[in-house]
Amino acid sequence: MKITRWLLLALGAVSLTPADSQAGKPASVPAIELRMADDEVEGRLLQKNSQNVWLYDKAGRIREIELKSVKSFRQTSPKFSPVTPMRLSNELLHEFGRDFEAATSRHYVVLAPKGKAKGYVEVFEEVYRSFHMHFSVRGFDIDEPEFPLVAIVFPNPEQFMGYAQHEGVKVTKGLAGYYMPTSNRVALFEPGEHKQAAGEDSTPVRKLFGNRDLPMRDIIAPQGPFETVQGDIKGTMIHEATHQVAFNVGLHARLGDNSKWVVEGLATVFEAPGIRENSKSNQIANRVNPERLAWFKKYAKERRRKDSLEDFLSNDDLFQLSPLDAYAEAWAFSFFLIETRPRQYSDYLHRMASRETVKKLSADERLEIFQKVFGDNMRMLEVDFLRFYEKLK
Repeated sequence: MKITRWLLLALGAVSLTPADSQAGKPASVPAIELRMADDEVEGRLLQKNSQNVWLYDKAGRIREIELKSVKSFRQTSPKFSPVTPMRLSNELLHEFGRDFEAATSRHYVVLAPKGKAKGYVEVFEEVYRSFHMHFSVRGFDIDEPEFPLVAIVFPNPEQFMGYAQHEGVKVTKGLAGYYMPTSNRVALFEPGEHKQAAGEDSTPVRKLFGNRDLPMRDIIAPQGPFETVQGDIKGTMIHEATHQVAFNVGLHARLGDNSKWVVEGLATVFEAPGIRENSKSNQIANRVNPERLAWFKKYAKERRRKDSLEDFLSNDDLFQLSPLDAYAEAWAFSFFLIETRPRQYSDYLHRMASRETVKKLSADERLEIFQKVFGDNMRMLEVDFLRFYEKLK
C-alpha cells in the first residue's frame, strides 16, 4: 500500500497532456519506466487511477498495469520518442517470423507474405492521404499520427483467427478484418481458397505462433475491436484503415468510450469510392455510399421507429439487435452531419476524442455531449435528417 501511494504521487508529477499543442505531438512529455516482478514497460503516461496506470509504449500499444504489481518507477528521458519504422519492422518480423516481410511508408509499417508487403502498404498510405485531404479541406483539425500505423496481412484465415483470438476478438463467421485500439493494429487475411488439413486444429494460438513470445499478452482492451464482416480485401483494408487513421489523428479516443455510431459512421462514409477519388467534388451524389443509402432508405420506410434518433445516439443497442440497420443509420447520420454541419461535426468528434478515460459514458452523458454541439431540439434535427434523404436520389 505504501509503494502504491508513493507511485501515485510520483506519477502525479508526470505530464498527462502534450506540451506542444501545435500538430498535437507530445514533444516534451517524459518517458517513464515501470518495473514489475517479471516485466518492465517503458512509455509515456496516458491515464491513471487509484488501482491502474495506462501507458503508450514506444510502439504505440496501450499497456494497462496494476499499480500494486509495480516494484519501481523512474523517468528515463525528459522527452518520449516513439519507435522508428525500421526498428518496428524488425520487431514485427521477430514477432511473426520470417515467412512475412515488412514494408514501410510515411505513416505505415505493413507485414504481409513475402513479395506482397509493398503493394499493401501503398494501398494503406493512399487511404491515409485521401482521408486527410477529404477532412482537412472541410475544416477538420487533423493531427499527424504520433506512432507508425501497423497492419498485418495474414496468408490464411487460420493464422488470422488464431491471432484475433489471442487479442481477445470474438471470432464470428465471416470476420474479414478488424482494428484494435489498444494494440493500434489492423489485422486481416488474404483472399483465396484456404483448406484446412484433415484433423488439424486451427484454433490454438501457440501452434500458430510456434514457441515465440505471444504478442501483446498483457494488453487489456477497455473497448472492443472495430470489425469488418464479409467484404473483399480492399474494402476491408479501406474500412479498417479508416478506423485506424481516425483513432490516430485526434478524431476518436483510443482509451475512451466511443459511441459505435460515431466510429462506424465515419468508416462507412469513407467506404464510398467517390469520397476517396474526388474529395473536392461539389456533387453530393459522387460522395454517397450507394449500398448504405439503399439500405437506409428501405429501413427508414419499413422498420425505423419514429423519433428514434435520440435513442440511437444514446446507446449502441441497435448494433446488437439489427446490425445492418445500425450500420446504415450510422452512415446516413454521419454523412448528413458532414455534408450539412461539418464544423459542428468536427467539434463534436474532438470533444468525444478528448475524453481519454476508461470510464464509460452513460446514455445521458452521450446525449449531453451531442446536444452541447448540435442543440437540444432533437425532433427538429431528426426531421432535417430524414428530409435530407427524401431529397437525395
